[in-house]
Amino acid sequence: MKRFIYSGCSFTEWGFPTWADIIAYDKINRGEIDFAYNMALMGACNYYIMSSLLMAKLALNITSNDLIGIGWSSFWRHSLIDPIAHHWITKGGVYNHPVWDNFGLDHIDAVNNDIYLLQRSATAYNTVHELFDVDFELRLPLHCDTANVEDALNLLTSDYDYQDIGNPDYTLLSYIKSNINNFLKVPEIEYISDRGPAVWDWDGHPSLQEHVAIAQTQSDLLDSTVEVFCGAHNNMLEIIESCVLQNKNKNDIRESLINQKFIGDPRRSSNYGDPDVWSKIIYFGADRFEMSLFSDGA
Repeated sequence: MKRFIYSGCSFTEWGFPTWADIIAYDKINRGEIDFAYNMALMGACNYYIMSSLLMAKLALNITSNDLIGIGWSSFWRHSLIDPIAHHWITKGGVYNHPVWDNFGLDHIDAVNNDIYLLQRSATAYNTVHELFDVDFELRLPLHCDTANVEDALNLLTSDYDYQDIGNPDYTLLSYIKSNINNFLKVPEIEYISDRGPAVWDWDGHPSLQEHVAIAQTQSDLLDSTVEVFCGAHNNMLEIIESCVLQNKNKNDIRESLINQKFIGDPRRSSNYGDPDVWSKIIYFGADRFEMSLFSDGA
């Protein structure tokens, strides 16, 4: 049995199929894999992405026969585990998400600093590449970040007394910088963030058609796969444009797309191709589908 396991943030799990879902659909349709597992969550940090793949490695007994995909998130995100409900809280960046107002100042100060957040992403990147042969890999565009990564790296200078890790020539500083520089070599997810008032100008995520183009940068797709998802995109666009002409607001548009099953679990919709293929794609965050599109989290 061959599987495709992938994780990321809202650019990998969204209200409609993402680039990685499209690759999964295509490879199941071709008979190249048997099942796919989407471990992504909206607003997830890179440490969560690493943790989800480690959890999948144990739970699914991932082998070298399986495929691994990653849509890396922002450096400035910090996901938590809810101490009561015992599930991940993935609310995006520490600099700009209101959830952080619920925590004490000491906690915010502890995580809201460049070296801590960069170290978490450096460790996530390094650990995943030590443990897995990554087959598909992209990262969030830097323009999505609320702080400048390169400026932050430039601030991490040898003027500070960085702890060495058993070798004075290899310090915490050099560990962070080398891994973050490798991280930055991962191709960015390329898409148009401003598409005009009749499409998705209220939302900074890729459209479905853009997810098809993103998938094509990582994998050759069957013509039939492209037709399924680009056709669904065009149908969504017609609904959105019709709603805009009727001066409907975002919530009305969202409800129209939900009612016609363009937003929601694609396994329960006839808009996205073969239901038998979708039955073989398992979602870790499936209960969050209808909350995702046009929400504040990313």
